[in-house]
Amino acid sequence: MARSREPTKENAKKLYEEGFGSLSQIAKELNLSLNTLKSWRTRDKKEGKEWVQKGAPKSAPDTRVQPPRKAKLKEAKSIVVNGGTLKEASEKTGIKESTLMNHSVRENWMSKQKDYLERLYGRLRDERGQEHIQRRLESIDFLNWIQKKSMNLGTSLSPTALDDSLKGYQRLANIVKTTITAQAELLGISGVEELINGYDRSIIHTFRQEELQIKLLEADLKRERNQIEREKYNGGYVSKASLEEEDLIKEVGKGYRKFIKSKKLYNYLKGARGSKKSKTIALRYIYNLLNNPTANLLVVRQVDRTNRTSTFTDLKWAARKLGVYEQFKFNVSPLEITVVGTGQKIYFRGMNDPLSITSISVEHGVLSWVWVEEAYQIRSEDDWNKVEMSIRGQLEEGMWKEFLFSFNPWSSRHWLNAKGFRGIADNDEVLEEEGEFINYEDDLTLAMTTSYKINEFLDNTDKIRYEKMKEDNPERYKVEGLGLWGIIEGLIFHEGRHWTVEKFDYNNFEANNGKYQRAGGDFGFNDPTAFYKVHVDDFNKKIYIWNEYYERYKTTDDLKIELESFKECSIVGDSSAKGTIKSLYNAGYNIQSSIKGKESIVDGIRFLQSYKVVIHPECPNLIDEATLYCWEIKDDSSIDKPKDMNNHGWDAVRYAVEDLYIDVKNVGVSKRR
Repeated sequence: MARSREPTKENAKKLYEEGFGSLSQIAKELNLSLNTLKSWRTRDKKEGKEWVQKGAPKSAPDTRVQPPRKAKLKEAKSIVVNGGTLKEASEKTGIKESTLMNHSVRENWMSKQKDYLERLYGRLRDERGQEHIQRRLESIDFLNWIQKKSMNLGTSLSPTALDDSLKGYQRLANIVKTTITAQAELLGISGVEELINGYDRSIIHTFRQEELQIKLLEADLKRERNQIEREKYNGGYVSKASLEEEDLIKEVGKGYRKFIKSKKLYNYLKGARGSKKSKTIALRYIYNLLNNPTANLLVVRQVDRTNRTSTFTDLKWAARKLGVYEQFKFNVSPLEITVVGTGQKIYFRGMNDPLSITSISVEHGVLSWVWVEEAYQIRSEDDWNKVEMSIRGQLEEGMWKEFLFSFNPWSSRHWLNAKGFRGIADNDEVLEEEGEFINYEDDLTLAMTTSYKINEFLDNTDKIRYEKMKEDNPERYKVEGLGLWGIIEGLIFHEGRHWTVEKFDYNNFEANNGKYQRAGGDFGFNDPTAFYKVHVDDFNKKIYIWNEYYERYKTTDDLKIELESFKECSIVGDSSAKGTIKSLYNAGYNIQSSIKGKESIVDGIRFLQSYKVVIHPECPNLIDEATLYCWEIKDDSSIDKPKDMNNHGWDAVRYAVEDLYIDVKNVGVSKRR
């Protein structure tokens, strides 16, 4: 319970009335903020307990009816409520239209208009023809204004101010939407989008992006507000000026001691899902940055945009967990974290844009550490070597240079196994008992594996799930539960023969295909939800795949927001998730259930094998699956039944083209191209 500050308030009032000095002098004497004293005095004044200094004349009563500014705002509000426009109110009162817009949104002036919608319809009915085009353009201006106003909300406003602003912008967006909908009905057009498409398609993208931006900011704000409430203590925030190694070890919990203390050049951290490796890494880097004021960190993933919902989020979590959140500034555009007191930075980049990595120049200190998350997605050692050679600089005494590769294990044929682990086999007995195993160590290298057994923070449900996996699917358990390398036999898609990774311009496909652009989706929760856009080139026997969405633990409401880039496509989704498909359809997505049928999985695989599949490099999870998706093995031979693992992305791709290999003549589904 926060302590009462009433005695302090009474002391402040007593000093003021005895003529001790000004409010600022009293604030300094009592070690309080000036704003706190002012708020106390104002509150007492409203309650009739005015603070009066000795010898000071009582203030004369305020005879003003209303300050001129308030009177003008009241006049402007009256104009709008009685049917006038903001422009008219601005011209009449001399107050800027943008200022009136803010007040109108915050106080919802529009809703106070008598018969607002009826009169709006009437005006539109009278303004048919060229006038409705002008209103449409005004709507676009409104949306652009909202977009500009919200660009920097997350970095410039306090949580309370941000909350108020978001509510205001949302109301404004609703007003614009109401106006456009009214036009559509008056003009006899069945959908709002058709009305706008006739003039400028960009407004649809703008409006949807703005709605998405508002929802994402609201979600971030909610998390931020909840965290602030949890951290409040006696009117302030729990914050530590410095960190000791004991703080770090306490938060990490079981295991990882050798990794925490490591100052080796190369660190390889291979771990099962749920082995808390990403959280441990984030805690370690927050600790190391605050204890090494010349160090800077570069975080790399295969695709740069995936950092925002993974490494960036983990580092924010770690700063809060260690009680040092206020010592960092978290910026989302560009994605970057700064240590407030020293100017040290954490940069986020992607292998999809190697120039952005090699061109980094730090403002303070040296770029000393590099964390490569999901390192398995880096296809070749040569790709990595080009980046590594660009990280250089003279370090101060006591500092060390470090490259950390963290990843979930996949194929033992990956270059990371030979380079970091020297091909040394994992010890599954040790991983079952202790949760971690040191595969290899020398003066420059530490390579280790961790299993879910090292994570004491898992609840009983998680543990039961792993034990069930061990019983039902031992091979999957070895990889996802214990962190062992996968041994690949009976590979379904062979690189070079069946698929390749190439950059290509998919904009032409989307422009030419329009609303018939193919897309497929496979739904999961603990398993990933995967969506892709697909183009079939029959003439050259090629299938192009791009625009990967591959996320776990997403609800249907999350998908309605996050699958926005697929909304204009012709989507086929996994028919086992009929409820999710119906919800997406009702939310405006052009989606239908897959047909499936006897042998449809094998038929779909054979169809894909008959084409050359070209995967865009920004689909790293589909590429991962291609190296792991296998046939079942029976009596040392493959059988025509794929293993039910490492297949979520490829199931989505199959759904996108199923009308080309399933006989759909009798089910009323037309073929799409």
